This record gives sequence, C-alpha cells and structure tokens, in this order.
Amino acid sequence: MSTSTAELRQKLSGSMPLNRNLGLRIACWTVALTLGAAQAWATRFTMNPDGISYLDIGDAFWHGNWHAAINAYWSPLYPLVLGFFLRLCRPSMRWEYPLIHAVNFLIYVIALICFEFFLRTFLEQQRTRDKELAVKSETSLPGWPPGTRLP
Repeated sequence: MSTSTAELRQKLSGSMPLNRNLGLRIACWTVALTLGAAQAWATRFTMNPDGISYLDIGDAFWHGNWHAAINAYWSPLYPLVLGFFLRLCRPSMRWEYPLIHAVNFLIYVIALICFEFFLRTFLEQQRTRDKELAVKSETSLPGWPPGTRLP
C-alpha cells in the first residue's frame, strides 16, 4: 500500500502540532500546579481577614445560624465548602488554616481543569467556524500565535 504525499502531509500536519502542544500543555500545567502548591505551602499558617470571615460564615452555615450565614455581602458557596471540609476533617486549631489552604488548592486545580475545558471547547468551535467560513471564502479571527494550530 502506498501513501500519497498529500495524505502523508495531512497525517503529519495533524499529529505534529498535537505533540508539540502536548509538551506545552504539560509545561504550563506543571508551572501552574507548582506555583499554586508553593503559594499554598508558603502561606499555610496565615489567613487574611476575609478568610476569617468566610470561616465564620461557614461555621454559621453548618451550625444552622442562618442569620449570621446569609447576607448580601459574602458569597454563600465558598463558606459552605469551607465549613464542609472543616466539619468533615475536624482539624485542631493549629491545622485549621493548612486545611483551608489545601481546600483552596483543590479549588484552584478544579478551576484550572475548567479553564482547560473551556479553552479546548472554544478553540474547537473556532476551528469548526473557520472551516465553515472557508467554504464561503470568508475569514474569522486569526489563530494564536498566527500560523500555528492549537490543540
């Protein structure tokens, strides 16, 4: 079986950017996770005043004190999550802040996963739109960086 040059180019052009971008993705994930973990570790025994308020609201949620838990200033979901993990793990006072920083790191990782899903979906939609516009001899936004394909 012989493969034509055009088919070979198409196969290579489809696989090469994926391999190159896979290395870039791994590098970006490594940097993001390393920096996030370093920040969580460096500040594991500190908490800012807003963090203290979120912890107090989380306690109020899980103790049924709805007057203290629900207000128009603080977001309700984050204190609910913090209160859940505090109630689940029941750390001593010394380990309460490190637990919260671990939970924050977990939320950070989930946010990174969501961002990657969003970016991949957006880029795939752009590629599909580019193909549709090419049929009409129109163009859309240029790729980033110009002339390269993203995963």
